[in-house]
Parts: sequence; structure tokens; C-alpha cells
Amino acid sequence: MKKLLLSVITIIFVVLLNFSLLVFNTKFYEKEFYKLNVYEKFEKEKLNENLNKLINFLRKNEKLETGFFNEKEKMQLEDVRILIRNALIMFYLFLILFIILIYLNKKNLEKPFLYSGIILLILPLVFYLINFSNFFLKFHETLFSNNLWLLNPETDNLINMFPENFFKDFVITVFIRSMFVGVLLILISLILRKKLITPSS
Repeated sequence: MKKLLLSVITIIFVVLLNFSLLVFNTKFYEKEFYKLNVYEKFEKEKLNENLNKLINFLRKNEKLETGFFNEKEKMQLEDVRILIRNALIMFYLFLILFIILIYLNKKNLEKPFLYSGIILLILPLVFYLINFSNFFLKFHETLFSNNLWLLNPETDNLINMFPENFFKDFVITVFIRSMFVGVLLILISLILRKKLITPSS
């Protein structure tokens, strides 16, 4: 039971770890703005300035003093800030659980690391098979209790700044980075297995 729990906790911990490393990464955002032609819709310096203000709001809860976003968008961003805060709280909780379970299973890490590594390798493949637009819609309907996320590209800068493909790329990046951690976990599992077999040979 402890081994299974460690495998599950490891998978969630790794995904949340990569989420936390990416969510405030301005270089990733700017790279996406180039890729998705967002800079063609806004003046580059102005967009980068508002991106920095947005990230400071999401990370430090600094007041979003900008006319770039209207009141509806600011209300939606407050919901997003709370969602990100809760995800980061979950990350630290899973980090604690991960450390505790590593200690409790310190002599039996081979299989939990192997299984969690394999699942992390499979996750990006599963993601490619799903319909992201449907997933994106269900995600918003499940996690938001209002319709503020239904934005209009004619009047709302937020949806032009972050089109659907931005979020698709974000999730893919999180899963791909998690996949590399999965490879590392499998390698660690194989090393541990070799150490267990060697003494008896």
C-alpha cells in the first residue's frame, strides 16, 4: 500500500513541481507570444510591461494597477490567482508527503520509482490523444463558479494575450518536463535494482 501511495504521490508531485516552475516563467510567456503571434496584436514593450505586472499580481498579489485589463478581466484574474495559489499549496503538501513516503519506503524505492516513471512517460502521449478544446472547456466549467472566463476577443485583451493554444502549449511543456523526470526515476529504479541483485550474485 505504501509503495502504491508513493507512486501516486510521486506522479502528482512531479507534475505540480513542473507547473510551479513554469507558471511564473516570463521567458516561456514571451516565447509563446512570438510563437502565437501575440506581439502582432499589441505593442511589444507595452505587452511585456503588462505581463510583468500580471505575474507580480499572480505571484505576490500586488495590485493590478493597469488600464490594459478591464474590470471583468481583473475579476477573472483574481479567480486565476486563487487557483494558482491553491495549486502551489498542493505542491508543498505533496512535497511533504513525498519526503515522508521516501523515508518510509527508503529500502523499497525501486518499484514505486519505476511505476511512477512509466506513467510520467505515458502522460504526454495520453494528452496528445485527447481533444484539448473539450478538455479546456470542462476544466473551466469545473474549476470556476462563474462565467467570467467567457471573454470576447473584440473587447478583452486577456483572451488575445492568452489564446487557447497558449494553455495547450503550457500543459504540453509541463508534461514533457515531467516525462524527463520520469526517465530519471526509471534510471534510479534500475540502479537500485542492480544494487539489490549484485550482492546475491
